[in-house]
Amino acid sequence: MDFTLLVDVLAGVTGGFASVFVGQPLDTVKVKMQLFPQMYDGMISCLSNTVRQQGFRGLYAGILPALASNGADDAVMFGTYGQCQKIVAKSVGVSNTTDLNYIENAAAGSIASVSKMVLNMVN
Repeated sequence: MDFTLLVDVLAGVTGGFASVFVGQPLDTVKVKMQLFPQMYDGMISCLSNTVRQQGFRGLYAGILPALASNGADDAVMFGTYGQCQKIVAKSVGVSNTTDLNYIENAAAGSIASVSKMVLNMVN
């Protein structure tokens, strides 16, 4: 049984979650500074006030929608990319996707990016 699609999708979900956990604090600071520019002197001021008033949990306010969105988006991208690699490998006569060259991998990525673009257009 071939589990590559499952592995690709799980890798995409994991990557999407990781990017949210890393970027969410700075995104929270950015949004607060956009909504309340008169309250903060700068990024450090906003960051320190948020941590002082709400703790580190305050930096992760509103994380659930971002987790769902990025996790799903990256799952589709990774899953589609793996399948596109198989299609490209078959079309160029390569038996294993690890044997694809840079151009062939780029072609697979280009095809996969169309699915992401279509998904983003639907949303």
